[in-house]
Amino acid sequence: MNARVAIRYAKPLFQLAEAKNILDDCKNDMELIAQTCKISFEFRRLLKNPIINPFKKKQIIENVFKGKLNSLTLSFLSLIAKKNRFHELEDISKSFVEIYKNRKGILTVEVITALALSNSLRNKIISIIEKAFPSKKVVLSEKIDVSVIGGFILKIDDRMIDASIKSKLQKLNAVFADGGNG
Repeated sequence: MNARVAIRYAKPLFQLAEAKNILDDCKNDMELIAQTCKISFEFRRLLKNPIINPFKKKQIIENVFKGKLNSLTLSFLSLIAKKNRFHELEDISKSFVEIYKNRKGILTVEVITALALSNSLRNKIISIIEKAFPSKKVVLSEKIDVSVIGGFILKIDDRMIDASIKSKLQKLNAVFADGGNG
């Protein structure tokens, strides 16, 4: 990923969407594109394939997202085709969403647990994070991973708090493998 290139394209799109008062629509479009990239190996392969003509890629993408993207996003895809930057589209869309969240004061927090959170625990986690980041609106993303066994893993931006039973067992295993000298 070339973050500078992604930001170089995402920032002007953000500014134009903001000026046209369609920021939320563009953010939804960029989330849709990023999500499609995340779940579809074939779509990512299409974007990164240097053999396929950029304008052919644009036609395919327009067909995939027919009726789902606003006109500014479609114009943006034309620019991406002209500049032959479809291989950067996933990163551009993610950068756009990050710029949007920063501007709106949204903090996305991922919590990974072995079991689903109860409403009271979910609210408690949000409350604690809101106290630590008082100027942010906290959006909690929950993921269930039974391999965590118990406890939780909390991801906030580029930080991670691993209070899972799995990590504690791994640390114990490392200590025992080292002959108890750790």
